[in-house]
Amino acid sequence: RTFSDYVKFTPDMSRVKNALTICSWVKKMLSGDYRSWFSRTTGSHQYELLISDAGGFNYIHSDSVDFKDSVTVPLNTWTHQCQSWSTSTGQMRVYYNGTMIGTKTFSDRAPLEEDGYILLGHDSGSQNEGDQFGGQLLKLNVFGRVLTDEEIAGMYSAGMCSEVEKNYDDVRFITWERILSETKTGNVSEVESGCPAPVEEKRKKYRLRLCVDTTA
Repeated sequence: RTFSDYVKFTPDMSRVKNALTICSWVKKMLSGDYRSWFSRTTGSHQYELLISDAGGFNYIHSDSVDFKDSVTVPLNTWTHQCQSWSTSTGQMRVYYNGTMIGTKTFSDRAPLEEDGYILLGHDSGSQNEGDQFGGQLLKLNVFGRVLTDEEIAGMYSAGMCSEVEKNYDDVRFITWERILSETKTGNVSEVESGCPAPVEEKRKKYRLRLCVDTTA
């Protein structure tokens, strides 16, 4: 794994700038509390958004809260992880496996900036190897509103092979389907998820394998 292994893209943020929920199935494969699978950088904020795989990093507008003591994330196991925030309340809510593990209200309630980029695979502002994500992602979606506790619990209960995220297509503005089509740099690959494809679809479901060095 290196800092040259990532997926970088510039989606339209206009429909999620005032409220969003980021959810993904995450398989953590390297130890450490600060290995980041989602990062967003803008002209004003190195860490406008940042999420690590074991509760350590939860950033908005370069401010953060650490929930690593509130959750245990086993290696080589799929977990469902979500983070939500809105300008109306300034409140961030963080969920693991359908359960909210913590909240924090931030004073900066400015909308997310529309410039910048999303980086999957490591912390975009760090050269610390302990911040590199090692593992797999599946069904990473960004929704344009704060999903409720019940909705997030329902996503987790439906399971990683469900199509439950499509129930929210009216607000699912950055989609897993779009992410799979983005350019992959370095040691990043698609591997079969093990989930059966719907009968009406010929294309198999895939998970994204990021920054995994099996010799480490």
